[in-house]
Amino acid sequence: MKRILVLLVALCLVPAFVSAQDDDISNANRVYFNEVSRLAFEGYGDIDFWSKQAKFIAFRSAVHLTSSAITINSDRDHGASRVAKVKQIVELNKVMMKTSQAFAFEGYGDTDYWSKRTKRFATELAMHTATVAGLCDKPMLRTIGPKIKALLSDAQNTGFSGYGDVDYWSKRCKAFATRVITLLGEINTELAMAVAQ
Repeated sequence: MKRILVLLVALCLVPAFVSAQDDDISNANRVYFNEVSRLAFEGYGDIDFWSKQAKFIAFRSAVHLTSSAITINSDRDHGASRVAKVKQIVELNKVMMKTSQAFAFEGYGDTDYWSKRTKRFATELAMHTATVAGLCDKPMLRTIGPKIKALLSDAQNTGFSGYGDVDYWSKRCKAFATRVITLLGEINTELAMAVAQ
């Protein structure tokens, strides 16, 4: 009888949980759609202006995917499969570390080249965090959530704030790559330690 009562209480709570999660996603979508609409339809400028707007919309879309994955997985529990998910994230992070190295230290070009390269790097990193967040469950997000947010904040600041010459953008890209590699390494270590406990 007690088991049936516990099951009934749990089933009554499920719709409330789903509704709260649906509300979180709906609110996040509304904010995102408003932002994208503003970026796409409320600006005026030349080709350079619209080129930057398009790149920023791509970046913000990737950030939104990360936010959605975090919201969806915020109460998920992978249980026994958590170890496999951590291994998958570690391997993905290793690939992203190599990609970061390539973005910053392989290639030559002018101001336009390095500015675009830095923005593309920021956007690829945001897509990477969306994939990582999609593989996480609640305990994993509790461990690495702050670092995911730091990566995204740093990516937006690095790729889309400021103006400068080729030296400015080249140095910015290299410094960003160094921070990304460090943070991804810390994420790998922290996840491995969390699973080992």
